[in-house]
Amino acid sequence: MNVIGSHVYHQKEKDFEDSNIHVPVAIAKACAANPNVKRLIHVSAAGADPNSQSMRLRTKWIGEQEVKEIFPNVTIIRPTYMMDNQDPNRTIAAKWGM
Repeated sequence: MNVIGSHVYHQKEKDFEDSNIHVPVAIAKACAANPNVKRLIHVSAAGADPNSQSMRLRTKWIGEQEVKEIFPNVTIIRPTYMMDNQDPNRTIAAKWGM
C-alpha cells in the first residue's frame, strides 16, 4: 500500500513532484519487480485532475497515471485528507487505526 502524500504546505512544484510522482513511481517499480506482489493499493486524492490549477491535485493525477503504467494491477483510491495535525481523530486514518 502506498500512502505517501504531499504535505499541504509544499510550495514548489518539485516538492509535489517528489511526493506525488517520483516516490509512487519508485514504489510501483519495486512492486513490479517482485513476483510476490499481486496488487498495489495507491492512495491518491479526491479531485486529482491533470488540468487542476492545484499543483497537489495535478501531480497526484500524474502520479496515478505513472503508477498504472508501471503496475497495471493497482487499486487507486481517492480520499479527501487522511491526516489532520490539529485533530487526528477526525481523519480516515484514525478510523483505520493508523
